[in-house]
Amino acid sequence: MPKLVTAREMDALLVRWGSNELSASEVHSWAEARFATHSWEPENDAVNEVLSHLDRLDMNLVVVEDIPLLREALLARNEEDANRLIERSYAITPLEARKLICAEKPIYAPFCN
Repeated sequence: MPKLVTAREMDALLVRWGSNELSASEVHSWAEARFATHSWEPENDAVNEVLSHLDRLDMNLVVVEDIPLLREALLARNEEDANRLIERSYAITPLEARKLICAEKPIYAPFCN
């Protein structure tokens, strides 16, 4: 039986990332180990949406500044609402700005060209 990935667990992970206890690489590895595997199952669709976004953290240039909207997305009623919240972060910090912010960080660098 798969283990459950909960909103509470993910929220704690995001808080730890935001307080610099975890790096972006560690958050990415955590999500990568849990997303779309037979060993783990998300608690609900909103959790799955945030988890999938963290699984692609490197290529989507997800940064610490996105944490408040990611945390809010965990509480969304459904996947669509969670996705809308996550997409708002790209309106706040557009992709080109993210590339400038992330270019020097090894996890993001391959996606900043």
